[in-house]
Amino acid sequence: MVREVSYVVVFVSLMFSGASRSFAEESSRPSIVVGRVMKADGTFSGSMRIAFDGPNIKSIQPALLDVEWPGADQYDSGVAVPGLFDVYSEVGAMGSRDENSYAVDAAANAVDAIDIYHRQIQQALAHGVTSMLIAPASVNIVAGAAAVVRASGRHGIEVLRDDGPLVFAFGAGVYQRDREPTSRMGAAAMLRRITADANDGRGHQRLQAFVKGTMNALAVCQSPQDVTVAANALRDNLGHVTFVHTSDVHDLSFEMEAARAVVVGPLTFDMSSRTLSAAGEWSKAGLKVALAGQSPRYSFDSLRISAALAVQYGMSPAKARQAITSVPAEIAGVADKVGSLTPGRFGDVVIFSDDPLRLDAKILAVYVGGRRVHPGQARLAKMMKETR
Repeated sequence: MVREVSYVVVFVSLMFSGASRSFAEESSRPSIVVGRVMKADGTFSGSMRIAFDGPNIKSIQPALLDVEWPGADQYDSGVAVPGLFDVYSEVGAMGSRDENSYAVDAAANAVDAIDIYHRQIQQALAHGVTSMLIAPASVNIVAGAAAVVRASGRHGIEVLRDDGPLVFAFGAGVYQRDREPTSRMGAAAMLRRITADANDGRGHQRLQAFVKGTMNALAVCQSPQDVTVAANALRDNLGHVTFVHTSDVHDLSFEMEAARAVVVGPLTFDMSSRTLSAAGEWSKAGLKVALAGQSPRYSFDSLRISAALAVQYGMSPAKARQAITSVPAEIAGVADKVGSLTPGRFGDVVIFSDDPLRLDAKILAVYVGGRRVHPGQARLAKMMKETR
């Protein structure tokens, strides 16, 4: 479901007095010429010209770098990747997603918690994050529907989905003294009752859609034991369940092997090697893995940090690049719109000075819908110097 939000998001101006041309005058280009382009399999091609048709990618074709391309933004040493996708973000919704009055709240919508004017949207863009999945807080065993949003530069945000995936949660935050469930055992029993009712045509339509296999779900699990409980309770529907779990997945192969995918992260430098190697182990086992940044609770660079750490601890570089672009888009159900540099997809492109897995690589520019919405760190520094 695609729904345009008609409000205007107020972004901090990137124009400086004394600059020869305003950023707005420079923001639209029919094409980009770049030294390398990330392919669908997570590897890189050689130099390419990415042409836009309105907000979408029109074509991607080989291009020579030793010639000038009129009307194109040219980054001869740049690396073009799809806009990064944070599959478990709190941008614009931090502190507004918690509603724990009801243990089962399938009707809740995370989209209602998002402040579309929040400056965090611009901060995410400045770090190359153009798409995000915002989930309800994991304080209800059935927490409601996640929202998938895409930053639209200086013109607002676009809601790509406001109807899912459906979110289940297991862990200490779910168990309450003043309402069910009060324990992990009670949570498992409650979920079995809920899904049994849904199979009989009772309960919220989202739960019925889930058991029929027409609605995917996220199962947010705090501990390995929570993963086991969730997998057992949802065992008849694991093919369309993505687990969100980081602390330790090495001993969970039996529970996880039938799952749709797993979301791991954010990963940090102070985590154990056992935790940091989990994404690589699952990827090698054939499970689709996405990495989460959970910004702004973590830094806006947390996606790239997580990907770099996952590679350091065993994940292939190609899979790590996919884990912050195409795999999150697939989990979120919007892979036909974002997540890869493919003709027909939105023209959301980030130009890095090198492989984004290198944490010293800088962002040269960010494009959303074929329009340059952020000039990147290098260009911003140059503009500031010119205005002194």
